[in-house]
Amino acid sequence: EDRFGDPVTGENGGFVFLSPGHPQATQLIVDMARELAEAYPVEDIQLDRIRWGRKSSGREYGYEPATSALYQAQYGAPPPTSANNAQWVAFREGLVNQLFQRCFVAIKAVAPTVTVSAAPTGSYGIVQHMQRWRSWLDGGYVDLIVPQMYATSLSSLSAKRSWMNDATRRAEGFRSSASQTSSIAAT
Repeated sequence: EDRFGDPVTGENGGFVFLSPGHPQATQLIVDMARELAEAYPVEDIQLDRIRWGRKSSGREYGYEPATSALYQAQYGAPPPTSANNAQWVAFREGLVNQLFQRCFVAIKAVAPTVTVSAAPTGSYGIVQHMQRWRSWLDGGYVDLIVPQMYATSLSSLSAKRSWMNDATRRAEGFRSSASQTSSIAAT
């Protein structure tokens, strides 16, 4: 929920996300990831949308009772009303990272050869969705990153391609078995 209690995002006609701060929701996601790896002969599981939703500029979500209670327990105060408060942002990023890591560990525990991949929201994923996916590479709990990058003009595409090339160079050497790839699709 946002701080006004609205659970519906502005994404794709109005998604409702499971909160990375809700214990039952995160356990459901982890259990589903484990079940896929254990019960089906898959080679890859892509963990998509392990993130906070966004209504407009991003960072609006995390104010539901479960996440607010976690924050209050850790910091002794309710979440700040400013969605961009640095401590509040870092806390919510941490919840996304923890959920991603828990899914990775659950999958690898039952199917160590399954590739765990992610499709985070490229250059704006950190700002809008609190997906600090470089932490996933650094922490060793992702095998493949395929950032989502969208462009509506050639100049925008060029800028995103430049960002992707730079991100790929930075990712080299983080973890030899983890990789990142980029591709361009046009319709």
